[in-house]
Amino acid sequence: MIYHVLAFLTILVWGSTFVSTKVLLDKGLTPSDIFLLRFTLAYVGMALASHKHWRCHNLRDELIMMIAGITGADEFTNVLWVASPFWLVVVCVGKAVLCGLCAGLVAKALRQRQTISCILAALTAPVVNTGVFAIGMLTVFKPVLQDYAGGTNIVYFLFVAFIGVNFLVEFAVNAAMSAAIARIVQVVQKQLEK
Repeated sequence: MIYHVLAFLTILVWGSTFVSTKVLLDKGLTPSDIFLLRFTLAYVGMALASHKHWRCHNLRDELIMMIAGITGADEFTNVLWVASPFWLVVVCVGKAVLCGLCAGLVAKALRQRQTISCILAALTAPVVNTGVFAIGMLTVFKPVLQDYAGGTNIVYFLFVAFIGVNFLVEFAVNAAMSAAIARIVQVVQKQLEK
């Protein structure tokens, strides 16, 4: 029974998006404004509904997400895949590798000051992750981004409507968690030294 209710709610939401989008356009919102609102609502909704399973935790989950992107279940990843599978893999793998490399280099350079090292390395990760993604979007995927922006300035669209919320959440979580983790590591090290 619960699945029938969820299916009905999905149909209701999907069916009303066309009408509500038309109303919002008539009221003066731009396509990028609507895009930002929809992504923000989806982001908050997913966080509330699935906060325990927010990220992929194993290879199986990663493969499922990749298949979802290639087959079109994840629309935006599919658009990028169709535009250029090679560059999509380069951007996704490149941002993950560079993110870890840069965070590791920051941590290593500041290893004498463990708390600062931990916090700055954690803050480096979302900056590099978002930065490499933005460079990829503004270079190799620029035509795709222009189509999605709907006439809006693509740099504004990318940073405000597209990656801004994700970056801010990722940065804030890393900032909060890194300080706590650094403190826990210090306490554990002191306990081990006794």
